[in-house]
Amino acid sequence: MTEKELRKKAISEVYQTLGGKAFSGVVVWSAPRVKYSMEQDIFGVFDLVCITPENNAVIFIQFTTVKHFSEHKQKIVLWLNKHNIYDFPCWLWGYNELKGYWKKEVVSIPERNIV
Repeated sequence: MTEKELRKKAISEVYQTLGGKAFSGVVVWSAPRVKYSMEQDIFGVFDLVCITPENNAVIFIQFTTVKHFSEHKQKIVLWLNKHNIYDFPCWLWGYNELKGYWKKEVVSIPERNIV
């Protein structure tokens, strides 16, 4: 499955998960493809940014295949640590093409108590 196909599946899943329908108010954005280049990640990590109008939440999603799930989880944790971002939930979704479902996990690092 190509990244373009996976992106379409992920966006469809976002609408089903967060809004039920695409026009329910959920806004999804992904970085545009650059000519002669691969897709670019948002902040070098995420594939989608979603805004939900019901609770004004901003959600960052990294999607991949189940095979590469742990690699991408580590990438998110390293990014959060590097930028000292605590208690900020990021979503990681891994698509299992054989079984046709998404493995979903919220990745965050707990707030550090600085004394």
